[in-house]
Amino acid sequence: MRFDQNIVFNSNIRKRTMLDQFVTEDQINQILLLETQDRIEPTPVRSYMDRQHRYVDQDIVISNTCLLEENELPNSVITKLYNTFEMTIEDFYNVDPPEFFIECKILTYHPGGFFKSHVDNSDTHNNGRILSTSISLNDNFIGGDFKFEPMTENETKVPLDLGSCLLFNPCIRHGVDRVTKGQRKTFIAWARIG
Repeated sequence: MRFDQNIVFNSNIRKRTMLDQFVTEDQINQILLLETQDRIEPTPVRSYMDRQHRYVDQDIVISNTCLLEENELPNSVITKLYNTFEMTIEDFYNVDPPEFFIECKILTYHPGGFFKSHVDNSDTHNNGRILSTSISLNDNFIGGDFKFEPMTENETKVPLDLGSCLLFNPCIRHGVDRVTKGQRKTFIAWARIG
């Protein structure tokens, strides 16, 4: 079956999956080396009225962002991401995966950092994201739980072990609880079309 982006917005497709030990410690270190001081900025949010407008709103998110290009990533990581995204798109949506590219960044939450519940894409403000991923780059922090807030269930906290990869539909509401100690570092990636 051919991919139609409207399938991503189907509220019945609320799938998510966890892959343990998705990246190795060596791959994590290679990713973290890309986070240089001159590339770090406060995490912005996008205006729903004007998707090009980005601004910092500490009532929504307190974290730092380091934007990455997919060609900067280790070949072993980018190949694994593409293969995993293709299989997951087939599994989640029962369609042949479309051509897509990977958008990615590192998010760092210091003590007090959080990200309120949000979606990565929606039918009213479509940005082309068809699959979301969160990969844990460290585990020496307290708090900072990743959580889902599906409409039909109670809030669900998801433990992310070091190197594990959580894949989910970008239309599922999710967020990160406040970090109370240490720094939480996460590699975020989206399969994106358009």
